[in-house]
Amino acid sequence: MKVWDSSAQIRWFVIPERPANTDGMSEERLAALVTPESMMGVALVASPQP
Repeated sequence: MKVWDSSAQIRWFVIPERPANTDGMSEERLAALVTPESMMGVALVASPQP
């Protein structure tokens, strides 16, 4: 992936790691697991509780 930015600022694009046991989950259910911390890259997305 390439990102071009014309300013001198650094840009970060964080894609949270997919949690275990989420195969077949809908996009809405996956989105509900994402936290601000996981989007900043300072925490992992928690696996869903059974």
